[in-house]
This record gives sequence, C-alpha cells and structure tokens, in this order.
Amino acid sequence: MAYPLGGRHFGSVLTLILMCVGVVSLYRTRQWFLLWILLMPFVGNVVAAALHLYPYGQSARIAQHLAPSICLLAGVGVVTVLLGRSRLWVPKRLVWVLCGLSVIGVAGMGEVVAKPYKSRGDLLVRELIQQTLPALGCRTLQVLNIVDTVPVNFRWYLAIDSATRFGVDPVQAFKHKDEPVCLLLFDAERDPDTSDRLDYALEKISASQQLIRDEVKTAYIYGGTHHPHQVRSIVLLGE
Repeated sequence: MAYPLGGRHFGSVLTLILMCVGVVSLYRTRQWFLLWILLMPFVGNVVAAALHLYPYGQSARIAQHLAPSICLLAGVGVVTVLLGRSRLWVPKRLVWVLCGLSVIGVAGMGEVVAKPYKSRGDLLVRELIQQTLPALGCRTLQVLNIVDTVPVNFRWYLAIDSATRFGVDPVQAFKHKDEPVCLLLFDAERDPDTSDRLDYALEKISASQQLIRDEVKTAYIYGGTHHPHQVRSIVLLGE
C-alpha cells in the first residue's frame, strides 16, 4: 500500500484506510463493474501466492500491477470522505475504455504463457535447478551462501524445493557419501573465504569420490546483460 503515499513501519495505514473507504463506497453505490475490475488483481495475487505459483511478498517490484487499483480506490475514498457523495457515477465511455485496456492485459498474459521466462538467463536458472542437477542424481541441493545473499531468481526455484539447504559448510557436506553431494556457490568473488574453503574441501576428497561436475555460469537476474551473477555448481559422487 505504499502507493501513492506510504512506506514501512505502518506508514501505509492511511492509504489502506482510504482504499477500504473506496471499496465500501463503490459497493454501496452498486458500481459492480468498477469494483470488480479494481479488485481482481488482488484476487489473482492471493490465489497465486496461496498455491505457491509466484513469490509474492519478497519484493515490491513484482507487485507493481496493484498500484493503479490502490491509487484509484484510495482516490474514491478521498472523494467520499471530503465530499460525502452518496452516489458515484461512472460514464459508459469509461467502461469501454477499461474493456479495451483489458484486451492488452489478456494479450500480455498470452505472451507469458507462450514464453514463461523473461530472458535467457532466467531460462538457464530454471534448467539448472529443475533439470540439469536432478538428472545427475541431486535430490538435495546444498547452497554454501546464506539465503539472503542468493540471487532472487535462484532463490525462488530453490525455495520451492524443501530439500534445499543454505549456509552449508563444504567440508562437512563432502563427508556424506550415501548419495551425490550437490553444491552451489554464488558470486565467489564477493565471498572469497567461502570460495577458498570450498577449494580446500575439494583438495581433500577421497580417492573413492568422483567429481563429475564443476562448472561456473553467468545468469542475469533482470534480463539483458546487467546485474550478472556467477553460480558455481559442483556434483560429487560418493563411494
């Protein structure tokens, strides 16, 4: 609710109250179409979040589509509070405009279904976590970084798998030999101590263990070629 006015630490309470006043006002004046088209984005968010289909809540960036509804409903709330109107009138031309704009939204949804990733970097992330590593027998993914330092697009695919562990010590991880040991290290240059400890652990593996994967790839979390992140993936077979 930080749009158009608000922030952290209950800074958006006024916006929330005005928005609720706007919802009640539209309900009382029986503006069903306007109320429906402004509240549907929230319904979609709640459904997607409840089904764990999208990581809502981690960043305001991925909920920006709610801002227009929040601003408009808060505006209706302001009008209701200041003018005390008992009936709000919506011209039919506005209904047609909203219907026309909804065509653009539906077309955008169709594009997302046809291409469910923003960039090749996002596709690489998904393939690595959901296809490449599982194909090598990785039932548990162990991340050397703490969860807050993992790039957000990787964090999403790792978080939906309850077998993922974060902040793992590589020396301790290599002691488990019952199944493949699968490690991920993000942005080694930013955490040289962890990278050095990983190299030390690799030097100490036993002769009965086989290193079948040690690759470094680059992924861009916002598309294009900016915000690059390096991910090193290691798979070690036990005895």
